[in-house]
Amino acid sequence: MLRRRLAAVLLTVGCGIEPATGPAAEAEASTSTTDDPAGREETGPRSEGSTGAPGTTDGEPMPPEPPPPDAPGEPSPDTTFVDVSEAAGIVAPHLPGGNITGQAWGDLDRDGWLDLFVTGGTGANRLFHNLGDGRFEELPLLPNAAMVGIAKAGVTWADYDDDGWLDLYVAVLGSNVMLRNEGGRALVVTKVGAEHPGHGRSSAWADYDGDGRLDLYVVNGGDDHDALYHGEPDGRFTDRSALMPLPWGRPGYAATWTDHDGDGDLDLYVVNDHHTGNVLWRNDGPGLEGGWRFTDLSVAAGAALEVDAMGIAVGDYDGDLDLDVFCSDIHHTRLLRNELQDGLAVFSEVASETGLDHPSINWGASWVDVDLDGWIDLYLATQDASPPALNNRLFRNLGDGTFADVSEGCGCADPGFSTGVAAADYDADGAIDLLVGDFGEGYHLLRNVRGAPPGHHWLTVELVGGGPVNRDAIGARVEVLGTDGRRWVAERRSGSSLGAGDMLPLHFGLGSAEVAAVTIRWPDGTVSEHAEVPTDAQWTASYR
Repeated sequence: MLRRRLAAVLLTVGCGIEPATGPAAEAEASTSTTDDPAGREETGPRSEGSTGAPGTTDGEPMPPEPPPPDAPGEPSPDTTFVDVSEAAGIVAPHLPGGNITGQAWGDLDRDGWLDLFVTGGTGANRLFHNLGDGRFEELPLLPNAAMVGIAKAGVTWADYDDDGWLDLYVAVLGSNVMLRNEGGRALVVTKVGAEHPGHGRSSAWADYDGDGRLDLYVVNGGDDHDALYHGEPDGRFTDRSALMPLPWGRPGYAATWTDHDGDGDLDLYVVNDHHTGNVLWRNDGPGLEGGWRFTDLSVAAGAALEVDAMGIAVGDYDGDLDLDVFCSDIHHTRLLRNELQDGLAVFSEVASETGLDHPSINWGASWVDVDLDGWIDLYLATQDASPPALNNRLFRNLGDGTFADVSEGCGCADPGFSTGVAAADYDADGAIDLLVGDFGEGYHLLRNVRGAPPGHHWLTVELVGGGPVNRDAIGARVEVLGTDGRRWVAERRSGSSLGAGDMLPLHFGLGSAEVAAVTIRWPDGTVSEHAEVPTDAQWTASYR
C-alpha cells in the first residue's frame, strides 16, 4: 500500500473544445516543463486556454470529424449495434489455434484515433489503422510479427519502454512475443526477457511497485506456471514470479490488476480453469531484502471461486465507488460484489439475485455503458450458437442492483464461437462500440448506432503520464462528479476480458448529468482535481 501522503494539485484546463471529435481538451499539470509524447521537452509556461487555430487544441492538429451516426442498412428502433466489419474494412479471419482470440485497441501512431490489432490463431496477425472516417486500412506486418503458423492467443497494448509509443505483447503457445512500436511506422519483434515459453493465453500490465515502470503478468494454461515480470530501467524485464508462489497445475485464462481495497496500490485477480480456484493477490508493499510482498487473500475475501473460469471484467456496477468483479465460466457466470469494510475487501457472490447468472459456455466480457444512462451494462461472449438463447448476451443495468437481458434485437448476439470482446469508441461519437472475436472464424466490428440518447451525456478521459508515472498512466483511478451529485469511478488498465484490451481512455456515461468535476489519483499517489471539464467530449489530463 502507499506509504506516502497524497498531494492535491489543482490543474488548469484548456479551452477550444469540439465535442465528439478526437482529443478535445488537455489539462496541464504544470507551468514549468512539459514532456511531449515524442520525448522532446518543452520549456516555459503553458497558457490557460487554446492557443491553436480553429480545428486545433493547444496548437496540435485535431482529427477530422467522425462519420455520421448512420449505419449500413435500416436498423430497427430497438437495434443498438450493427455489424459494420465489411464496410469499415475489418476483414480478419481467425484459424484454430491458441485456444482463444486476441483483440486490443490502441493508438499506434498517436493521431488521436484508436487502431486495432487482432491475433490470427495459427493464421496471420492483423493490424488495422483507423482512418478517422469510420473506415480502417490494414497495415502490412513483418513476417515475424504476422506469425503465420504459430498458435497465438491474447494481446495487449502498453508502452513498456516509456518512449511515448504503444507497444504490443502477444501471448503464444510457445515463446511470447513483444512487438516494439518504432515511432508508429512498424512493429518489430524485440527480445526483452519476457518471452516465457509456455501455454500463453492473456497478459495484464501494471506498475505494482510504484517505480514508474510498467510490470507484466502473463497467464498460462495447461500445467505451465503464470509469470510476473518486473520492468527494469533498460527496458528489459526480470522474472519475479516467485513473489506469487502457487502450486503448479492451475490453468489460467485471464487476469486483471485492480485496487480492490482502495489503499492506493494495485492488486491482482486471476481466473483459473478446472475448479482449481481463482486467486486474489493483495499488494502489501516492500518486503525484506528489497523484495515485494503479495498476500493470497482469495479465501479470506470470498474471491476463491472454484469454477471453470474463463473471462473477467472489473467495474463499479452498483455505483458505490468500489470495484466489483464479474467472472465467466463454462457453466454459469459469477458476480462478486465488493463490500469494502474498514479498508478490507469482502466479496459476495450475487449473480443470481442480480440477473447475471447466465447458463452457457461463457468467455470474455466487458462492462460498457451502452445507453449512457450512467449505469454500466455487461456484454458477454459465449460459445454456443444454438439455441439462440445461448448466443452472446447484452445485460442492461437497471440502476437498482439488477440487470435485464436485452440481447434480443440488440444486433450484438453474434451466433459464432465467440471467446473475446474488446470495447472502444473507435469513431469518437461518445457511444461505445464492440470488437468480437469468434474462434476459428474471424472478428466482427459492432458499431453502436443509437449513440447518445436525447438528454444523456458522456465523457471520455485520456491520461498521459510523466516523471514518476508510467507514460500510459496505467493504474490511475478517475472519479467523475456529475451536476446531479452522482459519482462514477474507473481505473486505467491494459488487460482484461479474455485475451483482450479495451481502449485505454476511460469512458463514462453520465445520464442526464453534466460534468461538475474530475478527480484523478495518479499511480504515484498524487491526486489532481479538475474543474470546468467539458461534457460530451474527449478530454485529456497530463501528469506534470
